[in-house]
Amino acid sequence: MKAKELKDFLTKRISEIKNSERFKEFIDFCSNFHNYSYYNLLSIYLHKPNATWVAGIKTWNRLKRRIKKGERGIPILAPIIKKVEEIDKETGEVIKIEKLAGFRIVYVWDVSQTHGKELPIDKIAKPLKGKAEQYPTLKQLVSEKFCPVIEKPLGKELKGYTDYSIIAINSELDEAHKLKTLFHELSHYLLHSSVDYSKTRKEFEAELTAYLVCRKLGIDSSSYSLDYLAIYSELKNEEFEKAVDKSIKAADHIFSTLTSKQFKTA
Repeated sequence: MKAKELKDFLTKRISEIKNSERFKEFIDFCSNFHNYSYYNLLSIYLHKPNATWVAGIKTWNRLKRRIKKGERGIPILAPIIKKVEEIDKETGEVIKIEKLAGFRIVYVWDVSQTHGKELPIDKIAKPLKGKAEQYPTLKQLVSEKFCPVIEKPLGKELKGYTDYSIIAINSELDEAHKLKTLFHELSHYLLHSSVDYSKTRKEFEAELTAYLVCRKLGIDSSSYSLDYLAIYSELKNEEFEKAVDKSIKAADHIFSTLTSKQFKTA
């Protein structure tokens, strides 16, 4: 497929999506991605609507991951930039500038199409920043209704942990990320003390539960959680469905328990 053929294909599909119920689905899909043009988001969506985090083969190789056998790349358009000489109108000097000379097709693959070394969270999902006025109250409620919560320095990489008797949160985090981490570790505390399945599934369940609880409380953790979930989404269909179902139920339990004491969510 040539670049023009891909662009013509995408252009035809735009009107179909705009005039259908898929438009909201496409917009929601776009919110999961950063630094991609409209046409490239559309191509990713049309070729792999369940994509969560995509990259080229060089990036995956650098992250010590390989493309699974038989997986087909997702075509996107990459600009062709050429350096040309022009006369500077003010000085009359010959200068070299970069100009767009067209587009070419390159291929990306979703994280679900790869396997290999566990992905480095902090290089992909950036910690949440800023204040969270609800945090002190929620921290106290979790301590009262579930288990003690403490704060202490945990270094640059560790956001928190639970040993299933306490929850520890990195005191060096901004409040916004402390709040999200509170629910992530609470999810581990509630769901994983006696289960024997993969770290991938445990992390997926914990972060999805935290994300859902935050949403119920009117808190947006998507800028971190969605990237985190993309990293840990390598679950087979049946296991994925069970993990989602378990997370939804856990989020409902946490929310109803915390809000049973009159607490304003917004």
